[in-house]
Amino acid sequence: MTETVKFLLILTIGIFFLSGVVMKVEAKPSVKKGSFGKTADGKKVEIYTLKNSQGAEARIITYGGAVVSLKMPDREGK
Repeated sequence: MTETVKFLLILTIGIFFLSGVVMKVEAKPSVKKGSFGKTADGKKVEIYTLKNSQGAEARIITYGGAVVSLKMPDREGK
C-alpha cells in the first residue's frame, strides 16, 4: 500500500468514528406482561409493556386498553 492509500484509509476510519456513527447490536422487540392491580369488583388488570429495537416503549393496561405511558426516543436516540 502506498502512503497516500494508508493515509486515506486512516482518515476515512477516523471520520467514520468521529462522526458519531456507531455500530450496535439491535435488540429484538419485546412484550412483557405484569400485574397492574384489580378493579372495584375484583377483576385482575394486567399491564403490557411493548418495546421496539429503536427505543420506543408503550405501556397498556387491559382495563379498556388504556395507554398508561408512551416513550419515544429523540433524534439522537435518547
